[in-house]
Amino acid sequence: MFKIISKILADRLAPLMPHLISSEQRGFIQGRHIKDSMGLASEAINLLDSKSWCGKIVLKVDIAKAFDTLKWSFLLKVLNQFGFNNSLCSWIQCNLQSVVPSIFVNDSLNGYFNCTNRVRRGDPLSPLLFCQAEDVLSRHLYNLVISG
Repeated sequence: MFKIISKILADRLAPLMPHLISSEQRGFIQGRHIKDSMGLASEAINLLDSKSWCGKIVLKVDIAKAFDTLKWSFLLKVLNQFGFNNSLCSWIQCNLQSVVPSIFVNDSLNGYFNCTNRVRRGDPLSPLLFCQAEDVLSRHLYNLVISG
């Protein structure tokens, strides 16, 4: 059942994402393509190579196990900050909480765990939630660079 709800939520969020997420984010956003980032990175390196720039820096951030590092409480705060109503946030929270991981030992499931900081791999909603959380990080890094 969660797959159907997740797909419906993702289909409703996807058209809004290009208006909410900064234009630098290319992956998982309708009308944007990750391959465009490669050209942008190449152009940025070429610009940094010119002599007209002072104080050159390149920062590449790679978040290891990205989907496993997202705290649900943070995601819900981000959704509220983006202006999503409580009803949609509640649906997303229910979808996140429907994850109940367990351990498979000797051909049987043993132990169930409560989870508060991950989104499902393969869930159509996961990349959209990750993009929103990543956008917060990206904007903070940008503001730090601009403010010096």
